[in-house]
Amino acid sequence: MADTARLRPEEILQMYRFSIEQAADAIFWITKDAEFAYVNEQACRSLGYAREELLQLLLWDIAPLFTREQWAKDWAQSEEPASPEVWHTESWQRRKDGSLFPVEVSSKKCRVGEREFHVAFVRDITGRRQTEETMRFLQFAIDKASDAVFWMNADGGFPYVNEQTCQLLGYSREELQRLHLWDIDADFKAEKWREHWEELTRSSIRRVEKMHRRKDGSFIPVEISSSFVKVGDEEHRLVLVRDISARKEAERERQRLEAQLAQAQRMEAIGRLAGGVAHDFNNMLTVILGYVELIASRLLPGDPQLNDLGEIERAASRARDTTRQLLAFSRKQVIAPRPVQMNDLIRDSQNTLLRLIGEHIQLEIRLGEDLWEVELDPSQFHQILVNLAANARDAMPNGGKLRITTSNSTLTASDCSGHPGARPGPYALLRVSDDGVGMDEETKSHLFEPFFTTKEAGKGTGLGLATVYGTATANDGFIVVQSAPGRGSVLCCYFPRAKEKAVPTEVGERSPAGQGEGKVLLVEDEEMVRRMIASMLQGLGYSVVAAATPHEALSVLESPKRGSGPPDNGRHDAGHERRRTSGQSCRHGQTREGAFHIRLRSPRYLRQGSPGNGRPLSAEAVSKRRLGTRGEGGPGRMILPSPLI
Repeated sequence: MADTARLRPEEILQMYRFSIEQAADAIFWITKDAEFAYVNEQACRSLGYAREELLQLLLWDIAPLFTREQWAKDWAQSEEPASPEVWHTESWQRRKDGSLFPVEVSSKKCRVGEREFHVAFVRDITGRRQTEETMRFLQFAIDKASDAVFWMNADGGFPYVNEQTCQLLGYSREELQRLHLWDIDADFKAEKWREHWEELTRSSIRRVEKMHRRKDGSFIPVEISSSFVKVGDEEHRLVLVRDISARKEAERERQRLEAQLAQAQRMEAIGRLAGGVAHDFNNMLTVILGYVELIASRLLPGDPQLNDLGEIERAASRARDTTRQLLAFSRKQVIAPRPVQMNDLIRDSQNTLLRLIGEHIQLEIRLGEDLWEVELDPSQFHQILVNLAANARDAMPNGGKLRITTSNSTLTASDCSGHPGARPGPYALLRVSDDGVGMDEETKSHLFEPFFTTKEAGKGTGLGLATVYGTATANDGFIVVQSAPGRGSVLCCYFPRAKEKAVPTEVGERSPAGQGEGKVLLVEDEEMVRRMIASMLQGLGYSVVAAATPHEALSVLESPKRGSGPPDNGRHDAGHERRRTSGQSCRHGQTREGAFHIRLRSPRYLRQGSPGNGRPLSAEAVSKRRLGTRGEGGPGRMILPSPLI
């Protein structure tokens, strides 16, 4: 103060002028007529004028929002007693080059001598406006983000949440800002917050998956990514939350499809194994049953050995039935599908089903009208009904109701989702339901596997539903199972609508039973079966020439030796017609390798490899289809059930 007191007035004035000239804000002294009595250096720099140029202008030359009338009105208002001492506003100024820029204005009215002025302090707020505009864009982007965004403070509260957070959790913004983390995190406890916050402050970025609780009490899976932020003296956690319901559902769907693929591969592997075993076992049964018949035919009535042979035959017959079921499951059973009406087959089987399920179970049958035909082997469909009815009966030991219904069903791609083998299109539906004990998920996952059973030892083979599965898939159908413990079971068998009507099938002529005569060319690749069939034919009076392969059979036919060919003095027409069908595709992708049709002058020949039913060959079948002659000089032929698959 002492130094200031020694300054002369002109020195102090010079200091004031210097301070004003070097001020960061533009300063304007404005008269009542809107003229500039004084402007500082910053005013000239901000507007791009020289001081002399600027002092020649009027207020509205640099302030486009002002007019002469507006300035007069504002000046008059400033003279009123209630007028504020300092005026604050935001406006725009125009530079010399015509460009505009935003400004913040603080003005105060003052008197110097007899004259009055408005002193305006003007600050360029271009940078602040840009920052605010950027903040508005960022705010809009965050508010409209697809992820939920919120700030979390040291108290576990939410100072800020975006719109998606509100939509995700079902709260308003004001409601969320009154909540805490433990109000929305399903697994978090309020008493653990302090420990949790300290752990968060030690980690920069954290990613976890959690379950969040909505306002309505429901839960939603979310993925959380959070970062530690310090604003001034306050610590916050920026939290990004993403709804992963769709991803979780996709993961569940992928796991379900992988499980279905694994199940299908397992069933296919089991089917290949079962089919291979059944094929070999069927050949063995052919030999066993064939030799039983041969031995029995050589014994006199009343011979005690006939009883023993009968036991062998009964055991082999039971094994034959098991083999047939395995073949049906593996889809290697030789079948003869044709367009059939399921309603008719169900009516034909009704009495059988009633006897099967017993009097303690009520049978309810509802057949749909105008049911579409399906392409099936009728005997296989009967087997499906019997197996499903038997399975339902065993599930209702204390009685109940067995319901069998049919209807038409057109499936879309979405209907087929989740059902391996299902394709969109028209299906005839067989629906079998019961009031039984039901099944859990573990049981359902193994339901169609061969030899899987929930029954006591000795009370089930575990092949019933495996046979149903094999038959349905072999006929391009599929099965849907619905069941829960204590709620019974529903099995829906879908069979595609038949595309054609039934076509009559020709069968070979049958000759009266009796002793045969002549020479037979037998072709069979399994040695045991070949020897057994040869013994059968020889026992019936035929002379047999056996061959292991079709090529070997042709060699026999083409041999010039009289004793090696078919009868008719061992001669045959060297110009015989051969039609090779090797490699032709048969049903279910099977191939009859080396199948031949041979037209000879010889009166009789035996053709093997014809469609059959998968049963072991018997002497009775041979005797009932005795070789015969059809047309003079034409070949006789016998169609036998093939012992091979």
